[in-house]
Amino acid sequence: MMKCSGKWLYIGGASNLPGSRSLVHLLTSAWIDSRPTSQSNILELIQAQRIYGQCSTMKYNVTFENNTLVIEHPFYLKEVYLSSECTDCLAIYETVKSGDDSFESLLLFSKGKHLSFSCNNRFNEFVSLSCLVRQK
Repeated sequence: MMKCSGKWLYIGGASNLPGSRSLVHLLTSAWIDSRPTSQSNILELIQAQRIYGQCSTMKYNVTFENNTLVIEHPFYLKEVYLSSECTDCLAIYETVKSGDDSFESLLLFSKGKHLSFSCNNRFNEFVSLSCLVRQK
């Protein structure tokens, strides 16, 4: 399993999900905490966020194989955990499908509140690559 276990703070991202820019401005903090379970391919995932001072938390058991997390209900979500030499950051390429709609996001999480210079550069490379892929 990749280095994704533990608590990760949301640093930023890029997305074509409608309303995602507005949501980021309302979001004062967000984090995920992933923990192994007794099943080798199942993770317990806790997601928390604070919007306008109101906190909400969700907890799921998710399938995690080959650096890919999949949730199938109530909508389809696939996250590919991108490999990186940065030990304190986690870059995730996410696809969400709901009905006939499909959206993509590139998310960045860190163990701390700030990124090192090299991790920030690596994330910018991922963003550039995702823009090139979308243009094709």
